[in-house]
Amino acid sequence: MLQRERRLPPARRILFIVLQALLMLLVTVGLLELSLRLFPRLIPAFLLVDFNPGVREAVAERLGLPTEKSVRLLPRDDGGPPRRLRLFRPAAKITWEMRDRGFLRTVQMDPLGFCNPPGARAPGSRAELLAGIGLYEYLQILEQIGIPMSPRIVVLNFYEGNDLRDALHFSEYRRAVGQGRQAPARRLLKDRPLARHSYAYNLLVVGTRRLHRAVRLLLEKRLGIPSGEEPPPDFRYRLTFPEGAIPFNEEDADADEVRSARSLRAGEIDLGVFREGLETFVELSRRHGFKAIVAYTPSAYTAYADHAVFEDAGLQDLMPWFSRRQREYLAKTGQELGYAFVDLTPALQAAARSLGRDDLLYFPSILHFTARGHAVVAAALAEALRTGTPDGRISAGVQDSLFPPAARKHRP
Repeated sequence: MLQRERRLPPARRILFIVLQALLMLLVTVGLLELSLRLFPRLIPAFLLVDFNPGVREAVAERLGLPTEKSVRLLPRDDGGPPRRLRLFRPAAKITWEMRDRGFLRTVQMDPLGFCNPPGARAPGSRAELLAGIGLYEYLQILEQIGIPMSPRIVVLNFYEGNDLRDALHFSEYRRAVGQGRQAPARRLLKDRPLARHSYAYNLLVVGTRRLHRAVRLLLEKRLGIPSGEEPPPDFRYRLTFPEGAIPFNEEDADADEVRSARSLRAGEIDLGVFREGLETFVELSRRHGFKAIVAYTPSAYTAYADHAVFEDAGLQDLMPWFSRRQREYLAKTGQELGYAFVDLTPALQAAARSLGRDDLLYFPSILHFTARGHAVVAAALAEALRTGTPDGRISAGVQDSLFPPAARKHRP
């Protein structure tokens, strides 16, 4: 074989080598494709989210993860982005792949598609208390699903981390549509015909793109070679306790939270994007006769303010400022519009100080409440409803009762 190969002309020799390399590549890709189809859990979840939609759905369905088949679109009439208003289907069984110890990975939704325990509410019965998360999308849910239950109390929960981002997205989308602008269509590698069928192709394309970006950012950080894009914020932090530190957000997720804080401090965005939604919430409460309560849920670093140490020292002052600014705005606006404001931050901070390292209020990687965190929030809200006074007050713009003067004038 070697002697015959040496007699080949140079051009044919090169062609022979190329064909051998292509054959090896095809065999390697074929083996990778077979492995991924036999064992789809080999595909990292953080890469799967960027796969071609059809392949992503197929893999997620095999793994029991949420898919488009497990959700439904709720029609909206406020001009917001339609794809952002997705609810789970009734009785959908949902699994999340999370590594946090104690996280309930599989749950079954109730007959309306919400995460309630079995038998929590009889079909067609009145709901005494409704709780929402977010603003504009959940006002739509309240109008279409919640109000027909004739609620007596509605709690609209603001999350410190991403509700500002989502409100900005809503505002920008509606403004763009009003101006007749549409996002330019991009032809992506993951949208090509092969991407609609091959697991291996998607993994290689998405993985290579992620690796390329990481290398560019590393070269910029270490050697000063411009990457052509803004480096992502380092949003990792740790909670320090006498017994030892616990790393939080090790995967450096939710970078939009830092970007929102920086933009707000720079005056590039304004909390006024909440105003229209809050006015709508109050108007609905007066029209339908329920008590309107806005609750504020802080991020983990705020609840553990005495313990949180950021990897990026520049966030040590910025993120507490971001928290205070949002709480002050919501409290002040509540006094103006007439909704009750319950700041859950003091209750969570008190629990964080007393419970310590071994009984956390938030999961370290997904940054959502643990069972203990949910219990603290439920107790704080119950106390506010019982006494008419928020459990804990912020330093500026605090309301003195669950229903301030502006609310009392307009209560049904």
